[in-house]
Formats: sequence, structure tokens, C-alpha cells
Amino acid sequence: MQVLNYTTLRNNLKTVLDSVSKDQDTVIVNRGESNVVIVSLEEYNSWKETEYLFTSKANRDRLLKSIDEVEKGNIVHHALIED
Repeated sequence: MQVLNYTTLRNNLKTVLDSVSKDQDTVIVNRGESNVVIVSLEEYNSWKETEYLFTSKANRDRLLKSIDEVEKGNIVHHALIED
């Protein structure tokens, strides 16, 4: 993660945006009273998808239970079904 002021961002805009998109870097632009964050569209879309998946309590609980099961090693391997 980088923290830049507006002038540094403006002077290095191409380099900063390339870093955000290629390296999935996050940049915080310090603007004094109101800061902003620059993330790649891929990262943003991932956050929005997670937010959507967690909007339903039932879905959120099911996902969290699944994550907990994987972390505990309670997984079952299945062969892929091929057509």
C-alpha cells in the first residue's frame, strides 16, 4: 500500500495507476480533509461481489460456516465429472 499526497499522485499518475492495475496495489491519496483510495477495477468488483454475497444473513452464515470447515481441514475431495 502506498500513501501519497495529491501533488505526488499528479506528478506520477501513469506510474501509480500502472502499479495499481498490474500489482493490485492500493494507493491512499492524502488530501488533508478528505482522503481517497485508488484500487483496481478487479479489486473493487471483488469487494462488491463479497458485499452482495453477505447481504443475505442465510448466505453469509453458510459461507462463514464453509470457510470455518475448510480452515479446520474438514473437506472432502471429489473426482471431477467429465462429459
